[in-house]
Amino acid sequence: MSKLTLSIPDKEITLARKKAKARGTSISAMFAEWVRAENPSGSVKHKIGPLTRSISGIMKLPTDFNEKEMMTEILAEKYGVKL
Repeated sequence: MSKLTLSIPDKEITLARKKAKARGTSISAMFAEWVRAENPSGSVKHKIGPLTRSISGIMKLPTDFNEKEMMTEILAEKYGVKL
C-alpha cells in the first residue's frame, strides 16, 4: 500500500474525521471508496443492492405523486405534529 498526502483546509479535515467516525471507517477508506465510485464520465455510480433490485418496479405510483408531501405527512403522523 502507498501513502498519499493531500493538502486541504483544517475545516474539511475535521469534517472528514467526523464523517469517518460516524461511518466506523477511516478517512483513507472513505477516499478509496469515493475514487472507486467515480466512473470515466465523471459522475458517481452507486451500486443497487440485491434487495432493492428485487423489489424495484413492483408498485406503480400515480403520475401526480408528490414524494415530498407524502414524506411530510408520514413524519407529521409519526411525531404527532398537526399540519
